[in-house]
Amino acid sequence: MRSPEEVEKARERGRHLNYLCVQMLWKSFYDSEIGAWKGATVSERNTQRRQCYAAIQTLDMKELKMVGKEIGISYEGDDADDDEDKAREGKFMDQWLEVLQLEYYPLGIFSFLYALVRLCAIIVLSTWGLILPTLMGVLRLTHPFFRMLGVPQELFPFWMFSHLCARYWLFMFGVELEIEGQENLGDPVVVCMYNHCTALDWHIGEASSLFRVAFRWIGKKSLLMVPGIGWFMAARGDQPLDRENREKSIAQLKELAEQRRSVCIAPEGTRSSTGHIALEFKKGPFYLQKDMGNCPIQPMCVIGSWEVQPSIMSLPRFGRVKVRFLETLYVNENRPMDMLRRLVRQRMIEGVAVNVDKDLNSVSWSFFLTHLFVVWPFFVFHCWFTYAFLDFVYSTAMTTDWWQVLYQGADLLSEVL
Repeated sequence: MRSPEEVEKARERGRHLNYLCVQMLWKSFYDSEIGAWKGATVSERNTQRRQCYAAIQTLDMKELKMVGKEIGISYEGDDADDDEDKAREGKFMDQWLEVLQLEYYPLGIFSFLYALVRLCAIIVLSTWGLILPTLMGVLRLTHPFFRMLGVPQELFPFWMFSHLCARYWLFMFGVELEIEGQENLGDPVVVCMYNHCTALDWHIGEASSLFRVAFRWIGKKSLLMVPGIGWFMAARGDQPLDRENREKSIAQLKELAEQRRSVCIAPEGTRSSTGHIALEFKKGPFYLQKDMGNCPIQPMCVIGSWEVQPSIMSLPRFGRVKVRFLETLYVNENRPMDMLRRLVRQRMIEGVAVNVDKDLNSVSWSFFLTHLFVVWPFFVFHCWFTYAFLDFVYSTAMTTDWWQVLYQGADLLSEVL
């Protein structure tokens, strides 16, 4: 058996070897003399940034300062109180995130104009186009019947309809999905956690779980105030959180936990401003997981959504998004929450730092032709059908003698009784 001194020396050698590996990784990806990344495309350079971001998670502050010094990131402060000065450490990490800031594809003139056209269509979809899907919420009344028949919840009519709506939206946005690891979606109740980079994440996650699991999504309260999408979320039974009222949010999560339904939540709490996973996860999702009977955690990694529509851009562009469902994490009830938060975060950081086979700036010809010759005609038919349906409802309501209908209903009820 080794002595404590030998164990400490072995750990020190391991840390030094890890530092050398990170140093070699940075030198192979980053040219510190000109301050530029060596990748040929935006996808390659962002992959390099994600891999370097994953690599530096294994370094302590001393090693991080050594690597930072070599690439021009300086730490301002006295080494004597490094461990206590959190403000300076935070400023130091901000410099790292500035160097690692992900790129996104610029919009050309034609792409910009077509993005405006799609944005107008999306606004129509978000208001007028979601009237009928919201009314389809009555399909949830049939779910007890299907539950009695033993039909899996993800195959209930309204959840299948919701999945297809999300896929339809992504076709209109111009986002082509590549999904990996769907076989990991096998547990009846999970807490799915995803990295939040863009407003498209709801559509991406919902479309990716097609026929596999029915998630209830947890988002900020203001989403329900948006005409159309807010109505649809309310019809789905998604859970809004009041982020300004901590006590109320905790009560809402506890109420949701009692329902024992699979949920999807962003542990970062808000969209990333750099494209990278946040330095720390919120505690709320992990309290929810514990309140749900210590159910499994399903990490979902979204790669490429930042390149398609970063948080600073309102116009989505054509592109590919890769979704990776990592192996389900079965949690030991004795594991400390802070350790679990770090574990899930590290897994997700490593999950997004994979090599992307194709350039995220392009879509396949089959997707593009479907977008032009299937989605757009269906969009026109969708709007016309919604107008015809509402016109029929309005004309019927205006020409019907409702008092006479009520009298007849009352007479029929009295005969039955």
